[in-house]
Amino acid sequence: MDDISDKKLVEDFLNGDQAAFDVIVERYFRAVFNFVYKITPETSAAEDITQEAFLKTWKNIRKYDTSRSFKTWIFTIAKNTAFDHLKKKKELSFSTFADDEGNSFLENVKSEDPLPDEIIMKEDMPQKLEKAIDALPPKYKVVMNLRYKEDMSFPEIAEVLGESQNTVKSRHRRAIESLKKAISDLDATFL
Repeated sequence: MDDISDKKLVEDFLNGDQAAFDVIVERYFRAVFNFVYKITPETSAAEDITQEAFLKTWKNIRKYDTSRSFKTWIFTIAKNTAFDHLKKKKELSFSTFADDEGNSFLENVKSEDPLPDEIIMKEDMPQKLEKAIDALPPKYKVVMNLRYKEDMSFPEIAEVLGESQNTVKSRHRRAIESLKKAISDLDATFL
């Protein structure tokens, strides 16, 4: 069933094949859970949010626009469900998700320092990088996880987050700068 496209699975499900939705869940469950867990690193909350996201997917699958990526659609549902959960718990100030296009200082900074992907090749760096990513503000952490763990393009990330592509790219650059500093602070001998 791995060779069946998401769009075909959705079509089959809408035509009455209940097993097609099981394949969708199997295909995306781990990725959605990992994504949600990065937003709210509480296992029980992440499990509940993931279940709720799949329930919303099931209820709203008729609204899915087959001309768009199913992956970005389901991740958008997961993101919205996670943020709704955080908003209810008041753990996150939504002002931190405001459009930050006005501050372009870091966008124009050029550096000769190694990039995080160059640093990651060194011994013990994957764990340090993961720790540094977890310490990022949520708006940057979400972009980094979608980009590198879920292998999404900037347009796909922009669609999932409901932000402009420029905002996503800006947050990505700022996250890279923050990671370079955090990794440097964790262990200066690797730079």
